[in-house]
Amino acid sequence: MIRLHYGFQTSGSHFLDLNDIKLEVDERYEDLYQRLCAFIEDSLLTPESNNTHHGATITEEEELTPTLENFIVLTWLRLINPELPKLVKQRYGPELRSRTLASLKPEISQALDSLVSEINSNVTAMRASASFDQARPKSKPLRRKICPLCKEVKRPHMQFPQPVQIPPRRGQTVLVEGTTDHRRPR
Repeated sequence: MIRLHYGFQTSGSHFLDLNDIKLEVDERYEDLYQRLCAFIEDSLLTPESNNTHHGATITEEEELTPTLENFIVLTWLRLINPELPKLVKQRYGPELRSRTLASLKPEISQALDSLVSEINSNVTAMRASASFDQARPKSKPLRRKICPLCKEVKRPHMQFPQPVQIPPRRGQTVLVEGTTDHRRPR
């Protein structure tokens, strides 16, 4: 009714505006969650929306399902920090075996500042480690000697400087220590 009164229309293009929702500077996490909930609730299909879904006309008002509530919480976590869903999965893994993500939202919300701080401190530590690694002089990789004969005949060629055990080809004579005389016979 409110949508109809104010002229809001639910449409496929309206739903794509979800992609434009971001955590605003100085916005509280809970405010972002409320914006997401309001957006999704405004996007639920109704018979008045004049939309079809897979060719069928909408005959009943769409309800907010547990799966859709989970999707809202997941989107909320990702918008706060893309690494947050992974950390929430680690921290709340045992609870998530028997409860939905949406039902854990109040507890997650209470711990959100510390979870985000943990992610930020991990990122800072990784950056410090990376800058330390870049500042440290790199040792040059060991250059292994390669037997040119073995490489030429496509045999394993990392045995150099041990004697090469390649039988001579017709017209070649074997010299000392596995080298082959590649000159043509006279």
